[in-house]
Amino acid sequence: MEERIRLTIKSIRALLDAAPLASVIRSADMSVLAFNAAAERLFQFTSKAEFDHFYDNIFGLQPDGVETRQLLREMHEAACATGSRTFEWVYLTKDGKPLHLETTYVHVHPEKNSRLEKAPYLAAYTRDLTALKANEQLVRQAEEYNQIMLDGCPLACNLFSDDCRVLDCNTSALRMHGVQSKREYLDSFFTRLSPQFQPDGQSSREKVLKMIKRAFASGREVFEWTHTRMDGSPIPAEVTLVRLQWRNSHRLAGYVRDLTASNVNERHVRQAEKYNQMMLDGCPLACNLFSDDCRVLDCNASALRLHAVQNKREYLDSFFTRLSPQFQPDGENSHEKALMLLKKALASGREVFEWTYTRMDGCSIPTEVTLVRLQWRNGYRIAAYVRDLTAVKANEQYVRQTEEYNHLMLEGCPLACNLISDDCRVLDCNASALRMYGVQSKREYLDSFFTRLSPLFQPDGQSSHEKALKMMKKAFASGREVFEWTHTRMDGSSIPAEVTLVRLKWRNSYRLAGYVRDLTDEIFGGVQTALFR
Repeated sequence: MEERIRLTIKSIRALLDAAPLASVIRSADMSVLAFNAAAERLFQFTSKAEFDHFYDNIFGLQPDGVETRQLLREMHEAACATGSRTFEWVYLTKDGKPLHLETTYVHVHPEKNSRLEKAPYLAAYTRDLTALKANEQLVRQAEEYNQIMLDGCPLACNLFSDDCRVLDCNTSALRMHGVQSKREYLDSFFTRLSPQFQPDGQSSREKVLKMIKRAFASGREVFEWTHTRMDGSPIPAEVTLVRLQWRNSHRLAGYVRDLTASNVNERHVRQAEKYNQMMLDGCPLACNLFSDDCRVLDCNASALRLHAVQNKREYLDSFFTRLSPQFQPDGENSHEKALMLLKKALASGREVFEWTYTRMDGCSIPTEVTLVRLQWRNGYRIAAYVRDLTAVKANEQYVRQTEEYNHLMLEGCPLACNLISDDCRVLDCNASALRMYGVQSKREYLDSFFTRLSPLFQPDGQSSHEKALKMMKKAFASGREVFEWTHTRMDGSSIPAEVTLVRLKWRNSYRLAGYVRDLTDEIFGGVQTALFR
């Protein structure tokens, strides 16, 4: 019999030691009946005596402020009363390392008529959750990290499901529409945040559903759209819809650029780690994230495309060495200037400036960079949003060339030319006008036009000033007026002239071009002809 008991105990001991959970069995009087190897490793105890005095020798407080010894005794008593109790707690090892544990106390009553019937015991099974808690912490950090990138984005962002429902938005979307909460935004998206009809006459609801479906089919759609704020005011915008892979289906990220201030100025990150990352990578602006010691930590897919870089590792390694020229156009060292601007943004909260980058092939990229300081735990991060100005700069160059061309044409015109605003102010003139009136500078010409460059009265007796205004208004109404006029030079001599006023379209209003032909030679020639006839 004793041999069978020894074998049974040996078998039980082997089973306990093979168990992955730390197991301790106590009798009703709290003495330890058995413990396994996992318990020895976990609690760093090597003798039965240490387990016997476990409750007496444990000290310290739990994260919620409860004394550890008190918590264990309460759970012990609760398990004895109810049969079992599972709880989480923090245990400090002998070397001071905190372990996050989950313990289940089970109050066991032996079978009736057995030798142990009157000796119930408590089994404690403990699982180490330290690695799981650390992983959960990493997930939370990733979510916070991506959320600040998303909320720091100057573009309004929306996320659509594959059945065309709007699922989420960022804080820029709330600000753009003047909405107080995400719940209100999501409820109002299809009903109040767009007018009933778009400028092309299509129903906003029907058109947005059509554009969402097109983007799901094509992968990307960019179009102009009119939104409305909650107060009813319109928001002209450019919308970029990007199809994104999400688990076994797709999502659609919508990026909205407010065009109110300018049609050329452009105004993020996972809901869980992958969810927010796809929003960031779908952003049409190149985005970088810097630490508070000015190291570049991360970037999005648009940044890789902008610089023609294949992967993030190459991008991060090359950021300060190959992705900017050695010197900026103002002559400053790019690396030193970048560090200075990052430090300024950390101090001020926001910096906007132009910057010249380079692609991996060496081509220059003119950009506008917005640095935004973001709260990150107990410190800060800097989000950098980069807008490619290549097309804008090319357009500006074209405009300058056009202006220079027109200026040459104007200055070369043999007729005196004036440009008049729709409120009848003289805005500009050409060199022929200065020569005709004997005026030294444009400033003097414009200041003198209504006071010294016409006589007080015209030959028909009308006030020159009043008649000039009347003829300008007639030209604005009719589109063209031709009439004779008497001007005066700065020396007081008269200039008989023929004036042609032509109405010109200028942006959203009109201008008048006034062409003045000096008739002095014609009149003088006619008089000579009459005298010698």
